[in-house]
Amino acid sequence: MSEVRYVRQHDGVQLIGLTVGLLVKIRRRIVSCTRLIRQKARAAWRTSKARLWRLLFHLIFYIRNVASNYASRALSAIAAVLLIGSYFSIAPLNDTLSEYFTNVDALSAFRTLLVTLGGAIIGATAIVFSLITFAVQINVDRTSHRLFRRLSTDRRLFSAFIATFLFAVAVASLSVIVEPQNSAVVLWGAIWSTIAILSLFIYAFMRTLSLISPINQLNIIVGAVKKEFVAWDRRVRKLAPLLPIKKQMLDKSGIDDARFYFLQSNSSWTQGAGRAISDLIGFSRRYAQSGDYSVADAALNAILAVHEIYVRTKGRTFFAHNAVIDDPFVSDDFITNTLEYLKQNIALENSRKDEVMLRQNFQALSSLSQLYLNIEYGSPFASKSHAHLAAGYLSDAVKSSGVLQNADVLMGGLRLMGQTARYFLSRAKPSECVTLIKEIASISLVGAFSERLLPVTLIGLEQLSALTQLLLVLKDKDTHYAIKELDSYTELVVTSVLSKVSDDPLRRNHSTYLGPIYSSLSDSALPQALSRIVNDLADRDDASLSKAFALHLEEWSEATVRNQKKVFQTAIKASSSAIYDIVHWISTVTKVLLATSRLKGVDEFNGEDLRKSALWIIMVLSWVPRDKESIGAVENANLTEVFFDNLIDAKFRDCDVIASEISILLLTWTLEGGKYGGSYAILQRGFLSLCVAALWKTDTSADLKALIHKKLIAEDVMDKEDRVDVARYLRKRSLEPRADYSYSKTDGIIEDVDQNRLSDLLVEVADIISPETKGEKIEHDPFFSGDF
Repeated sequence: MSEVRYVRQHDGVQLIGLTVGLLVKIRRRIVSCTRLIRQKARAAWRTSKARLWRLLFHLIFYIRNVASNYASRALSAIAAVLLIGSYFSIAPLNDTLSEYFTNVDALSAFRTLLVTLGGAIIGATAIVFSLITFAVQINVDRTSHRLFRRLSTDRRLFSAFIATFLFAVAVASLSVIVEPQNSAVVLWGAIWSTIAILSLFIYAFMRTLSLISPINQLNIIVGAVKKEFVAWDRRVRKLAPLLPIKKQMLDKSGIDDARFYFLQSNSSWTQGAGRAISDLIGFSRRYAQSGDYSVADAALNAILAVHEIYVRTKGRTFFAHNAVIDDPFVSDDFITNTLEYLKQNIALENSRKDEVMLRQNFQALSSLSQLYLNIEYGSPFASKSHAHLAAGYLSDAVKSSGVLQNADVLMGGLRLMGQTARYFLSRAKPSECVTLIKEIASISLVGAFSERLLPVTLIGLEQLSALTQLLLVLKDKDTHYAIKELDSYTELVVTSVLSKVSDDPLRRNHSTYLGPIYSSLSDSALPQALSRIVNDLADRDDASLSKAFALHLEEWSEATVRNQKKVFQTAIKASSSAIYDIVHWISTVTKVLLATSRLKGVDEFNGEDLRKSALWIIMVLSWVPRDKESIGAVENANLTEVFFDNLIDAKFRDCDVIASEISILLLTWTLEGGKYGGSYAILQRGFLSLCVAALWKTDTSADLKALIHKKLIAEDVMDKEDRVDVARYLRKRSLEPRADYSYSKTDGIIEDVDQNRLSDLLVEVADIISPETKGEKIEHDPFFSGDF
């Protein structure tokens, strides 16, 4: 019985425990659900509140938009409704007023009110006249004589003054004709005249503000030019049938002969625009001197607007420069005069050392050059003569500002020159961009002679790098000459920096300022840009784009091989910090060339050329002077691993011939590095890398052993002591090919090869290197990590 009672008590306690546990779980679940509901409610409330705010903002924006666009129309509609209501209220209002004005005293009081009101308003018209005087006083010191006359004789302001005076006289005159039978008409006339006078006061005030506002004055000038050019364009189109020009001439020459004949016969058609340009130049100078650069910039933008209208009005009547015949019609006085004005502006700002105004004038010249690229000439193959002219003025302006030794001004000018050059590439023949490329390079050289101006060189190389990237992706354009010249000028700037600018491990001037071309870290630099282009083409699978890129890349690689050899040797001679960047740049370009050769759309002939170029590029790294310092400097840039990395990449892309040649390069570097550099680590890295690469993906170990045997027999490149040390290292490594705590690329690839076969190959290569120690037993060393 006691046992049964114990079991029952135990079951009861267990049941109570389970019940309590269940209640606790239920409570926790309720708390959790309550918290979740509260969080969702708060989130829903925040979302609903945000939607209400968004609706309110949209409503406010809509009301403001409607008010700004339709305010005048709404006021006109309201005024029309009120006028109509006034007309229909005359009869009932007249009946009411007739009864009131039967009293002579009331009618006399009404007449007195009209006379007093009219007299007061006539006196108030002096306010409008004072506004006219105010506008004249403000403009007399701020504008030229010609523009002062235009703004001071504003017809609208004078019309407002005259209308105000007439309305005031009308109100006073109503007192003469007021009678009980027409009192309603007189009352409404007085009311509406007063409203009109108040409206004219407001209009005169706003018009005065407009006349003295520099921005509105600029708009008035541009508007007048536009109106004049529109009139000339209308005359040309209306009178074209009367001009003695045959339609066949238009079809053959590509020039709009009718328009050309008419504009040549009326040479004064640009006089108004010429005066406007002179006024706008005066604006920019005057406000720049006073420090109001926003108005000065607006004046230069207005010049651009005038020229845009001019180019559109002149149409297809421009002539391009001809190298054979000196065509007098190429010269355009309107364009030349504007460019000369801007040149004078820049000379003035140089004397004043006004950096802001210099940048604004540079921007104006750049914008004009880009605008002139839209000019339609008689032939689609014609040179963009006027754009070249403006670009030449821009280049001269930036160079003339170099006397200030101001890096910021030169950097801004170089950016605009690079932007203009990119527009040339997109709108004109690539060969037409060469002149600008040459000027960019010449200005970039200033950093080689003054370290204070090294940032200028950095910006210049950024522009040259961007132009190289754009040239490589252009489609359906002949870029051979432009690519060759661009790479040549880039090499000139780079070698000048390497040979003339001091460098040290802390400052790393070479690596920093040559970064736009050689840096492997910057996304905008050339290596990363080329890799990104190839990856994009592979993803897009566009055969036509891939073919165009492959053709341009092959042209560029032919030009860059010779130049990079000179750059590489100059960097080694200068013990430059950029050696690492240059070595890895060559490695990346080699990979890009091989990857491009396998893109869809690249034919076998072009692919073979790309693979040859890849081999030529990687062979640049073999031109290392045979001395200990040079070999040590290059090996510090991980040249052995770079060769190995490119060897693996070549095998990955099934470029077996290239892989075989890189194997020879790696073996040659290993032997010569060990001999002339005296570096035991180079021998270790090199032979291990060769063995690993020989077994990766495809087994070429037989070729490797034959090559090593041939090299060691034909050339006395290794001392006996080095042979023994390297052979023992390889045998030790064969016991455990994987290395601990190693970050080399070779050890990363070891995981992907057959470990047993690799161990055998390491022993076989060790026996070839040191036959004397063949069969030598190597005991396992627990402290041997396999690292270099």
